[in-house]
Amino acid sequence: MNKPLTALIIIILAGMITSCSTLRTVQVGQGQPWEKPYVEGMTGAENLSFDGKGNMFVTTLDGYVYRVEPTDDPFRGRIADMIKLGDSCLDIEVTPEDYLLVAVLTNKNAGRIARLTRDFTAIEFMTGEIPGINGMALDMKGSLFIASSDVSIINPRGCILKMDLDDDSTWMSPPVFIETSCITNGLSLNQDETKLYYTCLNSSVVEVDLKTKERVSILSQGMFQFFDDLDASSPGVIWFCHNSQYALIEVKDGLIINAYRVGDLKAPSSCKFGKRPGFNSAFLYITEFGMKGRSLKADGRGVFVLPVNELKK
Repeated sequence: MNKPLTALIIIILAGMITSCSTLRTVQVGQGQPWEKPYVEGMTGAENLSFDGKGNMFVTTLDGYVYRVEPTDDPFRGRIADMIKLGDSCLDIEVTPEDYLLVAVLTNKNAGRIARLTRDFTAIEFMTGEIPGINGMALDMKGSLFIASSDVSIINPRGCILKMDLDDDSTWMSPPVFIETSCITNGLSLNQDETKLYYTCLNSSVVEVDLKTKERVSILSQGMFQFFDDLDASSPGVIWFCHNSQYALIEVKDGLIINAYRVGDLKAPSSCKFGKRPGFNSAFLYITEFGMKGRSLKADGRGVFVLPVNELKK
């Protein structure tokens, strides 16, 4: 969750919320080795990505990027390196050439995309300032989709931008791919990269056909339910972070089929299935934004893991 972007909204809504729709969740992981964080020692873990070469990269809302390595214990990782890039780091993607692309907040309501090497030795900013920058998704062709929004509650103006890594003319001012008419948060591509999914902060998940740009709302829960980032796994299945309910939600064909509270995890912000080597592809790795949902206090400890394969037995 983009802390500066949502600050105004949360402050106004704080006094308005008297009730919200109840989501029936199942507590899992108590007494299991994955009850506690997979890795901790961070402040406000925001997003994560894998390079497929044994590294996980995690962004935090106090401006850091962490490189995390696996250990012999599949439920514990370790911090190998870290670097501070700005006031706040949001989403992160890894290119086929092994560069990291990081959405870095550069002022109160805008940010730029930084490109850096996996060993953190070379850093450059690729774009100009992007208002309300948040989630990103990178396809295999080198197209980067970027969530951009304002902070209006009455008439939010969100969009998804698209820049091509091979076309530097799109870097400084990435063109609009589609308008979203909401505060756009997380982005994820399906496996064959024909559809793009995005979450609206005010509790909806939308599917976009990348060829026709047709949009279909596949889930909506009403007001005051804060949806954060998401990951599209098998065909028709999406997992997303329900920040205000401390839950990981599995959606299939537009229906909620599972809602889990995971161990000691509090307010989640993003989730991705692991990428080998080192990270189990049947495990969902989850960043913890904070200790309380709908909060401005980004005090989450790090990354948790949900062994989805164990739950399906």
